[in-house]
Amino acid sequence: MYKKDLQDYKSYNNERFYSYKEKTNVTLQELKGSVLFLRKNHFFITNEYKNEIEKLKHE
Repeated sequence: MYKKDLQDYKSYNNERFYSYKEKTNVTLQELKGSVLFLRKNHFFITNEYKNEIEKLKHE
């Protein structure tokens, strides 16, 4: 019983993943890559925003 449930769950997840991939045309690897990219650049991005906001305040 348990094994069958697990298989059903796996195939259900695979179907979900592939339908998601077809809709968005994004692979899991690309998704991970973009998350890492955002994490690495988060500091620089937020600093840029802070600088822009400061500039706007002074105008």
